[in-house]
Amino acid sequence: MEVYYHINCDKQQCCRRHRLIKLLQGFVLLFVISYSITQAGILKGNLIDKKTGEPIPMVTIRIEGTGQSMLANEDGVYRLKLDPGFYNIKFSHVAYYSQVVPVTIADSTTLLDIYLKSSLIEIPGTTVYTRAYEPAQEIIVKAIRNKANLLRKIKNYQFDAYTQLVIKKKIEEDSSEYFLITETQLEGYWEQPDNYKEILIARKQSQNIKAENNLVTVGEIFNFNDNRLDFGTQQVVSPTAKDALDFYNYYLLDTLQYDTLSVFELEIEPKNPANALFAGKILIADSSYAVMGVDVTFNEGFDTPYVKNLKYEQKYAHFENDIWLPIEIGYSGDISIPNPLIPELDFRYRASLHKFTLNEGIPDTIFNDYILEVDKNVDDIDSAQWYDGQLIPLTEKEQLGYKFIDSLENRPPSIPKIIFGLTFGVSGYLATKYNFFHFSRVEGPYLGVGFNFNKIPGTELFVKSGYSFDNEFHQHRYHLSYLTCSIFDLKLNIGYHNEIVHRPVMIAPENYNPTFTAITGKVDPFDYYKEEGFNIGLSFRPIKKLKFTLDYMDVEQESVEKVTNYSFLFSKDRFHRPNLEIVDGKLKTVSGSFKYDSRPIWNIKGKEQKIEAYPQLIFETGFETAWPKFIDNDFKYHRIHSQLLTKFRFLNLGISQFYINAGYSDRALPPQRFFVIDYGDMDFKRIIDFKTQGESNFVGDKSLSLYYGHNFGGKLFKRLRIPLLKKTPLSVSVYGGLFWTNFGDEAIRKHTMNEMVAKTPYSEIGFGIGRIPPIFMQTYFTWQLSDHDTNDFTFKIGFNF
Repeated sequence: MEVYYHINCDKQQCCRRHRLIKLLQGFVLLFVISYSITQAGILKGNLIDKKTGEPIPMVTIRIEGTGQSMLANEDGVYRLKLDPGFYNIKFSHVAYYSQVVPVTIADSTTLLDIYLKSSLIEIPGTTVYTRAYEPAQEIIVKAIRNKANLLRKIKNYQFDAYTQLVIKKKIEEDSSEYFLITETQLEGYWEQPDNYKEILIARKQSQNIKAENNLVTVGEIFNFNDNRLDFGTQQVVSPTAKDALDFYNYYLLDTLQYDTLSVFELEIEPKNPANALFAGKILIADSSYAVMGVDVTFNEGFDTPYVKNLKYEQKYAHFENDIWLPIEIGYSGDISIPNPLIPELDFRYRASLHKFTLNEGIPDTIFNDYILEVDKNVDDIDSAQWYDGQLIPLTEKEQLGYKFIDSLENRPPSIPKIIFGLTFGVSGYLATKYNFFHFSRVEGPYLGVGFNFNKIPGTELFVKSGYSFDNEFHQHRYHLSYLTCSIFDLKLNIGYHNEIVHRPVMIAPENYNPTFTAITGKVDPFDYYKEEGFNIGLSFRPIKKLKFTLDYMDVEQESVEKVTNYSFLFSKDRFHRPNLEIVDGKLKTVSGSFKYDSRPIWNIKGKEQKIEAYPQLIFETGFETAWPKFIDNDFKYHRIHSQLLTKFRFLNLGISQFYINAGYSDRALPPQRFFVIDYGDMDFKRIIDFKTQGESNFVGDKSLSLYYGHNFGGKLFKRLRIPLLKKTPLSVSVYGGLFWTNFGDEAIRKHTMNEMVAKTPYSEIGFGIGRIPPIFMQTYFTWQLSDHDTNDFTFKIGFNF
């Protein structure tokens, strides 16, 4: 075996100086003590086929005796950051003989080109099979039997990583056709049985996307020794699952050499194309039967509308005790949307993992409530630091693509583009930023400002102030939150507000903004009133995902009237429905709640963001009491409520959702505290809401609602194997629900006689067709099964992106 290389050291001056300033008693003397800190060196070069002279892509470069590994890029270029010293560096590729090269690194850039010799020959003493079934089955059975022993050897690990996402037009190869490029650097941690955490420490992106939208990470590493692998809403049977032989055929294609090991190259083939399965190749070590490489595509049973040729791969490196860990993860595919305005694209994602530390323990502070944290300095890293962590150098075409995108973004826009951008941007901002602008029938247009101030650690101040023009009302809200104990996330909350609020409802989302439908179609499920006063409370999390709150509120409440019939675009001849009166008076309440939310949380520079995951369970229950005997009050009631939402995969045929909401009061609730089954989210329809109510709210001092929906995605068509439908991108959903409301004392309804009560259950069923090209429309066909004076049938259109 031979290795050819050349080394060229180009000395650079790269010292860092530190100054120490010391204050002496009686007078000030300034001492400046400068000292040099040894600068890390850079090792870079090209990987070349000795015989052909062609670059070798995706070669594994490993620093012997450390956990540091990386991969060359597609052009066969690599780059490593190393402290000065002596190293043995191994260059490995499954198709080439591995080479170990001694290198001395100085505090400069070292160029090291490596010429590798092909190993694609039959290894003496082994047999190469052509799609032989029995040997492959024996190998995979041994891999399944041995994986438990392999998994027991890994208690925890941590690593550094670099990710790269490139999206470009598919047809042309010219650099000007690049659509988007992102890069991130991060730290990752894993611990038995299922703790996983990433910290995003640096990022770069082409200027056509905002930095805050670049959250590309490794994501939890798929362990192909697991029985099932979760890809979003779908589960795929692992090639080494306990029941893998029920789903796959295996063929031994070749026996290769990797370092001193013989490696079995197996082809995996799905038995039933309707199931979501892999097809492709898997590498198995012949001694430990560990998985050491994966290169697979997804079969037609995997539901990926508008994405073709989806490919997934993991490349592994060998650590101690026969442990193989992935050092490179890749996704690639083509995006083809039947819309003439959207070109056909291809995307390539790669993550390079290095500096693995195995079984050395992880600090307890790492695994908190967040599975991803974005460092506050993520966008402030300097170019030298960035260069050191850029483990997969961009290819020449990608570098040109970067520059071309950024040059377009920096080009002065034309006057029509400025006008269009301002019009579209202002319209979008007004339609979505409730604190800046909103519209309702009791306020007319509202303009204001709202912002969060969280520069002081542990303290968050929210300030909102604005003016609603048609009712000529200045509105204000101030809220201060102070973290008193970080261990339990114990916060003290104090607030004051004087503004228009709406009755609590049970269907519309908590953050639903009805401005769009109110201002265009005079449709708004909320009823409003004026409220002024203060609140003080506590919130804390005793354990992960569990939150308690306790609150005292002292407010003055007052009815408001409808002040406008304005709308534009639609329904100019209609009227906004009346705003219902409340019982005016002083309301003082004590309330509390308990909430469990299983969804993982991201911490984006101090701001929490919930992430969809399956299975999912959200449960909340709470109480509110107004009792004059203990607190001077114009009202007297007890009110309790509970709700549960769960989402889960059902037989790998899509996602099911079940929702239940219940409320109860044994006293005379004022109208502003009724339980309201509202007609919900009108602009972008969801499965979990009632669709035949029209514009009718149902109320009571007791209520119960249940709803079930299941979205098959494209799974149903694929399972039915109907020739014309099995390749359609369309999705199918089915749903149905019922609710009931009532009053214990009909006398308390005297202020709201025009509202409806469901003394007999209200019920409906229906189905939906979604992902309709070219704009991802979602249609719902719904029938009422009960006998209430609303719609017997409705057809609704929304969007599902």
